[in-house]
Amino acid sequence: MRAVFIMMFAVSLGGMLLLQSTVLAADPLPTCFGVTYDSNHPDHILGTNGDDQIVGTSRNDVIFGMNGNDVILGQEGDDIICGGNGNDVLRGRGGADRMDGGDGDDVLWGGVDEGDQLFGSDGDDFVGGGEGDDLCDGGRGKDRTNGICVILRQVP
Repeated sequence: MRAVFIMMFAVSLGGMLLLQSTVLAADPLPTCFGVTYDSNHPDHILGTNGDDQIVGTSRNDVIFGMNGNDVILGQEGDDIICGGNGNDVLRGRGGADRMDGGDGDDVLWGGVDEGDQLFGSDGDDFVGGGEGDDLCDGGRGKDRTNGICVILRQVP
């Protein structure tokens, strides 16, 4: 969990004196497919609550889009991408990527390698696998696919 520290100092000729210190809890750090955001990890990329355009690296990135209508490109590597709330566009490119559009009407595209796992979550999503064998699940809503996916879902 992130924390906000509020400290009040007084300065005298003899040095600094801490008068009061308060810790306020903030929102928990985002999690994507069981991976929690770590600002010290070089392959973790965190978006904002606005509309972001994020391009990953050639490494195995973990990209957290957060809120807003984001466009996220994973590039090479086995990326983990979570769009968050909003109408997002997620594209995996190379590697066996895992993507979750989150809430909103999302567009998810796998990449040129097989083994992508695409989850639309809530909303009216488009889920397209790309080349190779991919797993696609549109989630709740009126979802569409390009027909190259295997859609696994329990039927009531």
